[in-house]
This record gives sequence, C-alpha cells and structure tokens, in this order.
Amino acid sequence: MLSARLTKLFLFRDWPVCDEEALVLMVLSRREFEMNFAELGASCADVSEAIAQLKVVGEHWQHFTTAFDMIPARNSKKASAEAVIAAGEALLRHVDATVKMYERMTE
Repeated sequence: MLSARLTKLFLFRDWPVCDEEALVLMVLSRREFEMNFAELGASCADVSEAIAQLKVVGEHWQHFTTAFDMIPARNSKKASAEAVIAAGEALLRHVDATVKMYERMTE
C-alpha cells in the first residue's frame, strides 16, 4: 500500500493546495517502505525463496524510485506520471506476491 500512497502523492505534489504536505508525506512513506523492506530481509536471511522474492521487490523498488525521482520537463509531466504509475503498479504486484509468500511460510 505504500507504493500506492507514493504514487498518489507523486500525482498530488503539483497541486498548490498540498504540495508541501505531499513532499513531507513522500519522504516519510519512502522511509517507511525502506525500513519495512530491511526488516523483512533481516527476518528471512536464511530462506532462499524469500531472499529471491525480496530481490525482485528490491529491483522494482529501485525502478519505482528512479521514475519517482526524475524531474520531468514541463512538457513531459504526463510521461513522468505514466512511468510512476506503471512502476508503482508493478511494485505493488510483487509486494503482494511477497506478502502471500510470507503468509504461506507462517502457516
């Protein structure tokens, strides 16, 4: 859900009404994702399936944050938004798969 929140905040950041608040929430949400990701990695350091799945999530996180951090030229805001939305959706799918894997492991 943090990737969905970050995507939403990315889209809202240009609205004058919430630009400052969106930036603060973006920083906090990114930090929360990274802390959760690190905690998951530490909790399953000896489970090869989990390590492989977290590697995929990490790659998608990098792709997402790269798209997120690109400063669009004035005429490419739409392309930037589309890149963030696509990367966020892919990240969300892989995080969801990871959560389901963890649920299976704890049954």
